[in-house]
Amino acid sequence: MRDKYGRKDLPVLAGLNFGHSSPMFILPYGAQAETDCTTGRFSILESAVL
Repeated sequence: MRDKYGRKDLPVLAGLNFGHSSPMFILPYGAQAETDCTTGRFSILESAVL
């Protein structure tokens, strides 16, 4: 994706069970999140419920 669209500034997460998979992990659209590349940790920083 990064090479195809020329956007090397965008982070890419791969190998996660999210969406239509089992087990299902939901990524809330629009919620602030961070990726720590040193530890391999992905964290959602805020509630996705308004």
